[in-house]
Amino acid sequence: MEKQDALDTQNAAGDAMKKILETNRLILRTWTDEDLQPMFEINQDVKVMEYFPGLQDLETTKKFIDKVNRHLDEHGFTLYATTRKDTGEFIGFIGLLTADFDAPFTPATEIGWRLSSKHWGQGFATEGAKAVLDYAFRTLNIPEIVSFTATGNAKSRRMMEKIGLQHNAADDFDHPNLAEDSPLKQHVLYRLNREQAKGNLMSVSKMHTDEIDINTALVRQLLANQFKDWANLPLQVIHPEGTDNAMYKLGDDKVVRLPRTKGSAVSLEKECLLLPKLAPHLPIAIPAIYREGIPEAEYPCPWLICKWLEGKTPIDENMLDHHQAAIDLGNFVSAMHKINLTNGPKCRRGQPICARDQETREGIASLKDMYDVSLLTDLWESVLGEPEWSEAPVWIHGDLHAGNLLTKGGRVMAVVDFGLAGVGDPACDIMVAWTLLTTETRNVFRSIVQPDDATWARGLGWALHLGIVGYPYYYTTNPIFANIAKRAIDEVIADCK
Repeated sequence: MEKQDALDTQNAAGDAMKKILETNRLILRTWTDEDLQPMFEINQDVKVMEYFPGLQDLETTKKFIDKVNRHLDEHGFTLYATTRKDTGEFIGFIGLLTADFDAPFTPATEIGWRLSSKHWGQGFATEGAKAVLDYAFRTLNIPEIVSFTATGNAKSRRMMEKIGLQHNAADDFDHPNLAEDSPLKQHVLYRLNREQAKGNLMSVSKMHTDEIDINTALVRQLLANQFKDWANLPLQVIHPEGTDNAMYKLGDDKVVRLPRTKGSAVSLEKECLLLPKLAPHLPIAIPAIYREGIPEAEYPCPWLICKWLEGKTPIDENMLDHHQAAIDLGNFVSAMHKINLTNGPKCRRGQPICARDQETREGIASLKDMYDVSLLTDLWESVLGEPEWSEAPVWIHGDLHAGNLLTKGGRVMAVVDFGLAGVGDPACDIMVAWTLLTTETRNVFRSIVQPDDATWARGLGWALHLGIVGYPYYYTTNPIFANIAKRAIDEVIADCK
């Protein structure tokens, strides 16, 4: 379904459907007749239905939708049809259902989700499920939420853990509605009660072992203590989530950025100094700081309130016109390299790439079940054989990939997160040719930036390094960035065949 067709269908449903919840990227709503066919297609996807007894035909799908509609009438909540705000596309369901089969923990309220496989790995399920949990505890006043799945369903179990549900092996059970010889008979149970969730509702997901607890209540407290005039503005977690900073949209035109770790706070302080100096030299919007927050007892780092920048993180390939993006990014990188500001800080990714050798080789070893480690090793060693940068250091962003860009209408509208910015080898910024662009558009970017052959090869090396190290590190905690990292590896391999 084309984007406008999907939006027209959603608008035409108008009176027939009711929006229940809205997140940064999703609308959770009641069901319409138009949802039957896409839900049926999801129920016919073997990837989606791997841990169900079988695929579900059209009639079974219709009965399911009738059931969840009745559940809404009887209980006041249900599994909600879920659509993307940007396209209007139906992507599955996320919501709540009463579990009333015979088990030690029933009757109970279950949180559940089922999304089309093409929307996996983009954080949609996590985003929607967190909103549903918040709704269940705050609005519906439900005392406990459970979720369960077949023991071997690692993806669903990771999802349950990401949204805060807790597992106790003593609660695991055999599902009474499955045959005794079914390989899906054994189930794990995860649960979370309102008291356990208190203070952490609508919190950000943790990605690092030394990460600070950040949630809406904390941000509200910081605003009330330091910027009372903005303390009562609407506040919403931003998805997809950043790896270094937790972000909340504040009102209509501001964003709160809070470092996830004390290490990230150092980068934030550097941004405060650099952003005003760099902005006049760049052809694309970058963050503008409105106010600087200071550490408190409950949050030990400096934090920022910045101007809200238009655009979305291009986590889908179809969000970009890759040819135009190559031009936009080529002009941005070229402008960065030409900035003439003295006494710039050293960019830690502006150092010789050989300094990342041990870390990269360890990453290669961790990918032995996913990639040909001999191939990755050969590619990496070919990069190490390239001459190092011997000219004067230039200004570089240091972290150019999809997660640090905002796009609109296929164009790159803004570049964010200058925490690594500084001076050094320009090769680091060349990595965007593989982290974002395609085989067909890399040369467009190259023709604008005009790196020498050795710098281009080192740029490929930085893309390979980012992918090899980032993919296994963020595989379970940040699937969106893990996909960015994997894409970098795959694009490098494709170029070197």
